[in-house]
Amino acid sequence: MIAKKTYQEEYKDALLPYIKERRLSEGKKVGKSTIETDWRDMFYLERNVENTDFLSWFESKEKLSEAKEKVKDLIYNSSAKKVKPDDRIPSYCRLLDYFYDFYNNIEDSYLEIDLSKLALNFVKFTEYVRCRDNNPDEYINFRDCSGILGNEEGYKSRIVEEARRELRVDEWTEAWIGSGKIGRCAYKAVLKSSNLVFKQQKYTFKNIISPAREEFNAKAESILYDIFKGKDDKKAFNDAIACFGAKYDLIAFLFFIKDDSRFLPISPDNFDKSFEKLGLSFKTSRRCSWSNYIQFIDIISRIRNFMNDQDVIHTDARLIDAHSFVWIIHEENFRNWEKQECEESLIEQKTEEIIIKPIEGKGGKHASKSVVYSRSQEVVKAVRERAKGVCQLCNNPAPFRDKNGQPYLEAHHIVWLSKGGKDSTSNAVALCPNCHKKMHIVDDARDVQKLLSVVK
Repeated sequence: MIAKKTYQEEYKDALLPYIKERRLSEGKKVGKSTIETDWRDMFYLERNVENTDFLSWFESKEKLSEAKEKVKDLIYNSSAKKVKPDDRIPSYCRLLDYFYDFYNNIEDSYLEIDLSKLALNFVKFTEYVRCRDNNPDEYINFRDCSGILGNEEGYKSRIVEEARRELRVDEWTEAWIGSGKIGRCAYKAVLKSSNLVFKQQKYTFKNIISPAREEFNAKAESILYDIFKGKDDKKAFNDAIACFGAKYDLIAFLFFIKDDSRFLPISPDNFDKSFEKLGLSFKTSRRCSWSNYIQFIDIISRIRNFMNDQDVIHTDARLIDAHSFVWIIHEENFRNWEKQECEESLIEQKTEEIIIKPIEGKGGKHASKSVVYSRSQEVVKAVRERAKGVCQLCNNPAPFRDKNGQPYLEAHHIVWLSKGGKDSTSNAVALCPNCHKKMHIVDDARDVQKLLSVVK
C-alpha cells in the first residue's frame, strides 16, 4: 500500500521557490541547504503536531495563532533538543507565516487584473474565433454549436448533464453511506469528465472509494454526500482534501457538476499560464485549497463581467464561457495563430478602444457590472492631462471638445501593447484622432522617436 503524501510533499515544487522568494525579500540567506532545511522543518511540523488537520491551521489568522501555540508546546516537550527551544520557535513561526501566505495567496497583487493585457488577449480571442469560423460577423456567440466555441468548448456543459445522470443524487439517502452505492455513482460520474480530470486522479479516486477498503470507503462516501447534499461547501472541500489528497482537478470537478453556475473545473498548470498572459501573479498549481479555489472562481467571474461589458458578445457569457476564454488563450493553436496570422494594427486599435471606453463613460452593455481596472484608466487620464489639450505628435490643439467640455484627445501606446509595450505613462501619449489613426496605419519610425522623446 502506497503511503499518502503529506501536504508538504504535494506542494514541494511550488513551495520551495516561494520560500526562497520570501527569504530574499527579508534579506535572509537563500542557499540550497537553507531552503531545504526550511522545507524539512515544515514537514516535521505536519508530521509531529498531533490531533490537528494541517490545512485547518491556515483557514484564518486566529487558527494560525492557535497553531503557533501548539508548535511551542511541541518544541518545549520534545525529547530531541539539539537546539534551545527559544531559538527554534521563531523560525518555525516564520515558516507558518510563509505557508499561510502561500496557501491563501493573500497578496493583493495576485488578484489585480491588468486591463491592457485582458483587453489585448480578449481582442485577439475574438479575432481568432472569427478566423477559425471563417465568419466576419461582429458578434461572438458561445451558444453557437456550429462554430469553434460550440465544437471545442461546448462539451463541458454536456459533461455536466452526463455526469449528473450517473450521479443520481436525487436518490441518495444517508442510509447509502458505507454501502458502496454513492462511491459507484460518483466514480461513474468522474469517468465522464474527459480531460477535466487528470487520468491519475481518476485512478486514485477509484482506489479510495473501493468497497474493499470498507472503513475508508464509508468516510469517502460521507464526504461525497456532504459535497452534493450538504450546505457547508467550505467544510466539504477541506474534508475532500483530507480524504482524497490535494487532487485539485478531481475535487473541483465534483463541485462543478454539483452546480455549474457557481463552480468551475480547473487545470492548474494550464490556467497559471493563462493568468500570466493576463498579467496576474495568482497561482493555482499545487495550491489546492478552498481559499484558492474561491479566488480562482472570483477572477473568472470578474473576467466574465468584463466580457459582458463588450458589445461583441452576442449573448451574455456564463461563468463557464469566461473559463473557456481563459483556457483558449494558452492553447497551442491560439499561440500559433498569434505568431502567424494576427493583424497587429487592428488588434492594437481595438484594444485601445476597450481601455479608453470606461473613461469616456460608455461603460459597455452592463455598466453597473463593470470591473474597476484603475491602472489602465489612470494612465489614460494622466497622459491627457500632460498633453494640456495639444496633440503630442502634430502639436495642434484638439480638433473639438467632448460632451464634458474637455479637449478631445485619444490615448496611444507608443510601443504597441500587442508588441509587448507597457501600459504606463512612460509609453503613452495623447493624440488627435487623425494622428492616432496615422500611428496605427503607418507607425513611422521617425514619429515613434518623436513621441518617445516627448515622454522622457
